[in-house]
Amino acid sequence: MRPHNYAIVILIAMLSVNMASSEYWFQFGAKGGIKSTQNSGASAIIQTITPQKIAIGSVAYWVGEDLGNGAFLQIGYLLENQSGSYPSYCDQSGCYGYHHIDTGAAEWFFEYFPSSSIDSFLGAIGPDGSAGTNGTFNNYSFYSNGNTWYFAFNGNVIGNVSLSSGNSGENAPIAFGEIANTSTSSQKLLPVNIKNLEFYNGGRFLPVSTGYSYIGYGVGSRTSLQNTYGVSELSNRINNFIIGSGLPQPPNNTQLWTIGYLLSIISKYGNQSNSTEYVAYSTVNISTPTFLYAAPGSRGVFVQWSGKGYGSYTGSSNISSVYLGSNITEDIIRQPQYLVTVSSKYQNATGSGWYNANSTAYYSISSNAFNVNASSRLLFDGWSNGVKNSSGNVTVSSPQNITANWQQQYLINATADYGNVIGSGWHNKGSHVSLYLSAPVINVSSTEKIAFYDWNNGSDLKYLEVNVSKPVKLHASYKKQYLTTFRGINVNDSPVNATGFVINNSTANQPEFLYSGVAYHISSAYVDGFKLPVNKTFEINSSTNVVAPLPLYPVEIVTTDIFGIPVNATADLQMENGTVLKVDSGSSGKILLHNVPYGAITGSIVFSGINESVNTGGGATVHLFFISLFDIILFVIAIIVAAVIYVLVSRTLLHPKKAAAGTSDDISQGVQAQAQDNRKE
Repeated sequence: MRPHNYAIVILIAMLSVNMASSEYWFQFGAKGGIKSTQNSGASAIIQTITPQKIAIGSVAYWVGEDLGNGAFLQIGYLLENQSGSYPSYCDQSGCYGYHHIDTGAAEWFFEYFPSSSIDSFLGAIGPDGSAGTNGTFNNYSFYSNGNTWYFAFNGNVIGNVSLSSGNSGENAPIAFGEIANTSTSSQKLLPVNIKNLEFYNGGRFLPVSTGYSYIGYGVGSRTSLQNTYGVSELSNRINNFIIGSGLPQPPNNTQLWTIGYLLSIISKYGNQSNSTEYVAYSTVNISTPTFLYAAPGSRGVFVQWSGKGYGSYTGSSNISSVYLGSNITEDIIRQPQYLVTVSSKYQNATGSGWYNANSTAYYSISSNAFNVNASSRLLFDGWSNGVKNSSGNVTVSSPQNITANWQQQYLINATADYGNVIGSGWHNKGSHVSLYLSAPVINVSSTEKIAFYDWNNGSDLKYLEVNVSKPVKLHASYKKQYLTTFRGINVNDSPVNATGFVINNSTANQPEFLYSGVAYHISSAYVDGFKLPVNKTFEINSSTNVVAPLPLYPVEIVTTDIFGIPVNATADLQMENGTVLKVDSGSSGKILLHNVPYGAITGSIVFSGINESVNTGGGATVHLFFISLFDIILFVIAIIVAAVIYVLVSRTLLHPKKAAAGTSDDISQGVQAQAQDNRKE
């Protein structure tokens, strides 16, 4: 394809007897399509066929290509038609390390040409027979790293060179057979198999997707003789062809193959489904993760491959390979699984894990209670899915998150000196508890008891209500009680029928059991429905009678005339307690009222039309004076007597001599006159 291509045989032709007439370089093989351009290397597997029994010229089989800057490189094997000494390596400064090579033996070689034209051989030739015996397949490749190109024989680097470019540009790889320095096209070449023509890209070798035929001459070759060598696909195998004598000669650029069969991967999980075209009859590795997560809490567990097509794989190994003898479909069979998460803030919850879809998951809690301390604990209160038992099961048809619920509880520790406290024990936080004593009172005798006194929190209620927000410790204390009777007395120490006494702000029954050794204060008492103040503090140590002095006074109202003679007056009176009285003082002229609150009376007293007001306090006696008819008569008589006396005295002083004689007559006349007046009345 280029003049450089026959440089290797120039070296060999130096030993050829027909060198003068050797002006033909016949080439035949395949080249890649446009998709294999812009590469950084090439590779092919070439079969060693020896001997070829070439009388004139020499034969080489190689893979190579032009670079974007005009340089060229190739690697393959050659067959010498004459034994001799050949250099093992040549560069622009000369050749080195000669070794003997026998006629008909196959040796690997690589050759390169810089972008500037050089007609001399640059490269290396392997030892005698280094390309193997007849029928051997070897891999020949070259690739770049930067501008340095490496030549490899069966994967082992055998040389390198810098060619000032690391890319093929618009050029594609070629895999050729070549008979060089010959003067005839009638020599028979045995067919040579070349397969897996590849190009290097992205750090790996990839199959040349489309191969095209080439049958022609090297650059500079004479073309007057017909090229009799051909190329053909081997048994219609993709990227697998033979070259040599007696084979078809399709027109150049005839498509020999398009990269082969489809490998379709089908997966219901993730994005593993794909369809990729590979070289026919090649072996392709297939693999899939054991676990493939489709969504949180959901995954598919690899079960097996289920293959269809010639060379497919059916089996339980998640890493395997297929041989592409046809289009192949590989179905990834997975078992759907869901994650069941069983959790608890307290104690150990079991049952978490991955479960096959529609299987049954069993879960439980190790204990129903978790003690924080002696007075605080948490009690299992069922699962988040509504199950109240400490263990349960669920059919797993989706991811499950099952959480143990816990109820905070506090100890309400209530005790008593006697009996017990009903309601004492463990209670839920936020609940309401009623505490009451089983034995609030213990009877000792008819006059003595032992009774609940108070709680240590200061409450004296027998029934205690508690809102549970923390642990509570309570104790009920008891004291002795004695039967106590209360008696009221007035200011004269006379007993008073009081209907009730207010003791320590509560009205006491009569009689009442009171606690021993406790200070009591009587603040008031009720008499006839009127509340009277009392100020008495006392304690008891046995059954007793408590006397309470009350501000009740006797009130006396005396009604007389001016001479002290009793008169019967009518009184309209009102006490402080609102009691209204209408009484007469009677013949004794006295109104006597007992147990008057504060001794206070207000009102009025009427006698003979004379009205006197009354306002008493503190029980003081009230004396009211009235003028009676008798008092009037006496006043009249007194006036008359006074008048008579006055007349007599006056006469005596005026007529002393007659006084004695006239005295008896005057008296007699006066008496008679009074008698007449009385009769007139």
